Amino acid sequence: MEREAIGLASWFVAVLGRSDAGELATLIAPYLAADTEPDDSEDELDDADVVVEDEVVRLLRALGLPVPEDLLEVE
Repeated sequence: MEREAIGLASWFVAVLGRSDAGELATLIAPYLAADTEPDDSEDELDDADVVVEDEVVRLLRALGLPVPEDLLEVE
């Protein structure tokens, strides 16, 4: 997960010309799914923890990016 966060932060820095890749990687990491096997307790999960669209909206807002209208309708 750390490698993915660093890669996404590096891309973000390159595209937007920012210089805070380390801080961005730390900010991004909690939004990425862990590399674990699913267990049988899926019924106990909160939808907000598993719905991809919700996580994308949270990530975009955390990065200070605009959220597409279509994603706001899902929220």
